[in-house]
Amino acid sequence: MIEETYGDETLVFLSQHYADWVRGWGTYFVAQKRDVSLSERIRQMQVFADDPHFGVREWAWLSIRSYVVNVS
Repeated sequence: MIEETYGDETLVFLSQHYADWVRGWGTYFVAQKRDVSLSERIRQMQVFADDPHFGVREWAWLSIRSYVVNVS
């Protein structure tokens, strides 16, 4: 269950919202977190990358793209 995996109430709320644009906010919620490793960031983003809506999947990539480039 997502609560056990992610633990953060806001992330859970955003990832399970019925509106795709609200789930999209969740991608930026994950992306803006400080002091999170790339592997942990990708793990937390997985729920959005697997979303049934193409826009949320795209936002999952767009929201962490600059972080991935800067870490590489």
